Amino acid sequence: MRLNPFSSTSELPALIELKIAAGRGHEEADVIQLMRVNIHESDTLRKHLVDTHPAYTLKFDHLLERAKAEEELWRGLFANTSPTHEF
Repeated sequence: MRLNPFSSTSELPALIELKIAAGRGHEEADVIQLMRVNIHESDTLRKHLVDTHPAYTLKFDHLLERAKAEEELWRGLFANTSPTHEF
């Protein structure tokens, strides 16, 4: 189970917006990780960007696709593994 570190959903859109605006590689990596944890909020986040900074939506869409691909990769890696208890 993953926990959302934000006390309200109003903080996350602003944080995503700021990180996309910064345009640095590590900020984009942060957005990808935030999206993996908050994938259920992707429509709300995209709408926020459309309403506030439409120019950021293309970058958001790209980062969202990367987040989805990363999540699928991790799920695939661990889907066929089961814990082994060798003593």
